[in-house]
Amino acid sequence: MKHTLNRKLISFTLLLMTGLFCNSATAQTYLYFQDSPSGDYYEFSWMELTAPSELERMGSELRRFPVEVNTPAVQGTNCLRLKWKSVAGGDWIAIAAGLNWTDKNLTNTDTLIFWLRSVEGLNSSNLPHIFMEDVSNVKTTKHSFSAWCSNLAPGVWNRVAIPMSMFLNYGDPVDFTRIKTI
Repeated sequence: MKHTLNRKLISFTLLLMTGLFCNSATAQTYLYFQDSPSGDYYEFSWMELTAPSELERMGSELRRFPVEVNTPAVQGTNCLRLKWKSVAGGDWIAIAAGLNWTDKNLTNTDTLIFWLRSVEGLNSSNLPHIFMEDVSNVKTTKHSFSAWCSNLAPGVWNRVAIPMSMFLNYGDPVDFTRIKTI
């Protein structure tokens, strides 16, 4: 998040859908987020902020993803809300996990699906980067959403499909049999 941009609000639902194009006998779907039990924040998330960047955070330690309940989710009853301002010299991360921080084996997966919605609209080059983290806290390389996502029009849900091969074949020393967060 090294670029500078105006404060933006993106509501998104994190879905990891695997086996979408595989043989139906072996297809599986893993969800890293679908409906927070709380309307305030998602317990199975983690956020970090380095000033002077800004990041909306919730929870007693300001480490949790805010939940959006006023904007209809693309599926389910709520979605995660990401509001940030990236400033030179600052940084931030926001990750979500499945219920109870359960890890997933992603070695046979083919597609990572996100649903993104911007209140004001957003140029795809200003979207955050994406990475995964295993249970030993080893992170993949961060990749830009812009390769798979066009500009976000205001108030429209956009489906973003990212090939898992980009992560699996990149050469990072991550244990893809035990991915806990995206």
